[in-house]
Amino acid sequence: LHDESAVTSVPETTRLQDLSALVKMGIVNSNTLTVFTGFWLALHFNGLSVMDNLDKLFFTIVGSGLIMAGVCCLNNYIDRDIDPLMERTKTRPTV
Repeated sequence: LHDESAVTSVPETTRLQDLSALVKMGIVNSNTLTVFTGFWLALHFNGLSVMDNLDKLFFTIVGSGLIMAGVCCLNNYIDRDIDPLMERTKTRPTV
């Protein structure tokens, strides 16, 4: 049968906390800063203004963030079988 003592206690979380862990907001935020920097440098070296290209900046940041979040979710899904084995990842929402 099932051994109750082998089950590890996982703290209660909200859906928002689970979603944040699933999409790895730290990774998304840090990479979004890099996307902004690249966008700004591209405009700067082409003699263009950020203020004249706010629509492109918005869609670039949002699109890149959504792609990064989706890839992080996919990574969590692929790693769901090995995550319970590692101390660092055993509290992820997919475990």
